Amino acid sequence: MNSEKKKYLENISNRWKISLFFLSKLPSAIFWGIRIKSVSALKSEVTIPYGWRTRNPFKSMYFAAQAGAAEMATGILVQASFQGRGKWSMYVTGFRAEYGVTAKSLITFTCKEGARLEELISKIEKTGMPDDIIMESTGINKAGEMVSKFFITWSLKKK
Repeated sequence: MNSEKKKYLENISNRWKISLFFLSKLPSAIFWGIRIKSVSALKSEVTIPYGWRTRNPFKSMYFAAQAGAAEMATGILVQASFQGRGKWSMYVTGFRAEYGVTAKSLITFTCKEGARLEELISKIEKTGMPDDIIMESTGINKAGEMVSKFFITWSLKKK
């Protein structure tokens, strides 16, 4: 792991630094109460609470709040992979969701796609050709049940 990636992972794990970032770039993450539980080069965990800010009229967690936390779990791994590798662009180009039990508690979204992502980024660096990756982010409630699973397609390009 290069020093820039290590610093990025430290900064994103710092509650105050990430709160300032959210305030300036992603205010909905603050409003919804999204927290980065843990992050490494291979895996990320993001939590979102169930409450009045994330609840829909049907007394379950709003799908968009879940999608935001799921996307963050994947996006922070993509951002971490770019560190120390020059300028890159990343865009969500596809999105699919599956739902399990009703979301009525704190949900933890986990993405374990770091190794596969690193392989793709190395390939893009070698070929110079942009590529896509579908990353899975799974939301589990406090009881250990799958609430939702998101498949987010990121388009990655070396600038």
